[in-house]
Amino acid sequence: LFPLLSLFSFPHSSSLAMGDDESQYLNWLTYHQCRAGFENSYYFISLVSRVEALFKRAPDPSRPVPPSGVCEVIESLLREEEELGQPSKMLGFFLAESLGFALKEDIGPSDAYERLHQWLPSVLNGSKNPLSDQFHKLTSQSKCFILDIIYKTIDATPPAFDLIGKDSNGNSFHAVGGRLYIEQEINKKLSSQKPPSQYSSQKNWKLMADSEIKWRRIANLMQSFGQEEISEKINTKYDEIRHEQKYEATNWDATHLWLHVNYCRKTIAPFKVSPRKCKNDSICNDENCVFNHYEQYHPMTTKFENDHLEYARMRENQVDLEFKKL
Repeated sequence: LFPLLSLFSFPHSSSLAMGDDESQYLNWLTYHQCRAGFENSYYFISLVSRVEALFKRAPDPSRPVPPSGVCEVIESLLREEEELGQPSKMLGFFLAESLGFALKEDIGPSDAYERLHQWLPSVLNGSKNPLSDQFHKLTSQSKCFILDIIYKTIDATPPAFDLIGKDSNGNSFHAVGGRLYIEQEINKKLSSQKPPSQYSSQKNWKLMADSEIKWRRIANLMQSFGQEEISEKINTKYDEIRHEQKYEATNWDATHLWLHVNYCRKTIAPFKVSPRKCKNDSICNDENCVFNHYEQYHPMTTKFENDHLEYARMRENQVDLEFKKL
C-alpha cells in the first residue's frame, strides 16, 4: 500500500478523507503529477504527435519505430542539452534536418541557427521571437514551441492525439508516445484566454503515467474513485501498446530519429530541378511552353544550381552509408 500512496501527493489528506468520491477525485487530478518539467507542455505533446504522424505517413521499413521511441528520444535530447548547457550534436542534426525539410532547403547543423533566426519571425505573426539567445540556451519549453512550428510548416494538419476516452467530468485521456496524458476540462477556459503567442507550457495538459506500473496504478486508483469506464479503457489501451512493443525495435535512439526524418524528407519532398523562365523573357509568349529559357540565357547560374543540388544529393547518400555502418 505504501508504494501506491507514495506515487501520488495528496495535500490536505485529512480533508480528502472526509469528502465524497467526486471531490477526492477532482483533488487528485489537480495535484497529481507524474513528474514536473517540459513533458507537461502542450507543445512537447504536439511535437511528438506531429513527428509520429509524419513517420506513419512515410514509414521506413529498415527502422521500425517503437510506440515510445519518438517521445523518449526527443525528451532525452532536450534534457541532455538542458543539463549540459551546451549544444547537443544529435539535437543539432535533428533541428537542421527538420528545418531543411520545412523550408525545402539544404541546411546543415552549423547553418541551422542563423537560418532559423531569419525565418522564424515570418511565421510568428508579430509575436516576440524567442530566439533572443542561441537555440541551446533556450528553455526546453521554448525549443518544443519552435520545433512544433517547424513540423507544423512541414504538415499543417492538426496533431491527432490518440483519445482513450473521457471521465465523468469531461476530462480527456490520451495516449501520446506510449504515455498517458490528461487534458483537463476544468482548465480549458483559463488556457483559452492565453494569447496564442505564448510558448510556455500550457497547464491544461499533464503527464499522468510513463511506465506500465504507473498506467496500471492510475487505472486502479480511478476505479476506486468510481471512474470504472475510463479505468477499463486505460487498461485496454496499455494492453495494445504493450502488444505493439513486442513487435517493434527497442534499440531506437537519436540516430534513428534523425535518419527517419531524412528518409521522410527524401520520400515526401525530394529535391527537384524545376525549369524556370527568365522574368524578363520576351522571346517566348507561349504559356504552355516547357522549354527552359532560363537555362538557355543564364547558363552559369543554372550550372551553379545544378551542381549544388548534385552535391546535396551526394551528401545525403554518403550520410546514409555512414549511419548504416553504425
